[in-house]
Amino acid sequence: MKEIWRTPMRETLLWEKVAKRIAGRIASGKWGVGTVLPGEIELAKEFDVSRDTMRRALNELVKSGLIERKKHAGTRVLSHGNSVGFLHEITSLRGIDEYGNQYERYVLKTGLVSVVGEEADLLGVPVGTMMLKLENVRVDHADRDQPVVATNVYLWPQDQEAVERMRRRPGELAVSCVEKVRGVQCSEVRQTITAVRPSEEVAARLRIRTDEPALRVVRHYMADSAAPLVISVSHHPGGLYSFRFNVKRATMKGQF
Repeated sequence: MKEIWRTPMRETLLWEKVAKRIAGRIASGKWGVGTVLPGEIELAKEFDVSRDTMRRALNELVKSGLIERKKHAGTRVLSHGNSVGFLHEITSLRGIDEYGNQYERYVLKTGLVSVVGEEADLLGVPVGTMMLKLENVRVDHADRDQPVVATNVYLWPQDQEAVERMRRRPGELAVSCVEKVRGVQCSEVRQTITAVRPSEEVAARLRIRTDEPALRVVRHYMADSAAPLVISVSHHPGGLYSFRFNVKRATMKGQF
């Protein structure tokens, strides 16, 4: 029920997903610099993967400079660094939120709301606009006490059928459900990322304090019409999410 897009992309391998989850724990401070991680076998059991998969995940983290592995000394954390961002590279529209969507989703509340005040400003809709609102969190099944993202998904009242489809298909993305029900395609995603102090509601869902930093990501999923298909507002605890993109100089003189 979160957002995204269904453009085909390379499937993320299991060891890559495991590496991202371990990187997220390091970024959050659960495993601080200098910490010796549990053994390979113990980690494999905790993440419910084979020992070979865990070894490949740890080797990737070694390459990134996050950890070091020494014989008879174990695996030690070297840096918090870009511990999530180094693996979160965008290769398609679907990849925009690949990080959040690899975790389990729990829907907390759904309902028809009148959007007013700061919420209307944030979504870019007129005050009093009626929208279907779905509130959810995503958690790492190996660490259920620490949500990785809290998201509000907004749809239009006529998209109730898409909401029902989401309930029947918990693994399907919100925008994909709307696409299939309406028979349209998302052609553009407009994204705004802002560092914020979380509201009391968001802090409670993320299990952090209101004076701790959070990263807010607002996405408008557009089709051919002026109104977005889906709007999502996600909050990540500080340090758990990194976003990176590259800009290359154009070949024509005078352009960048």
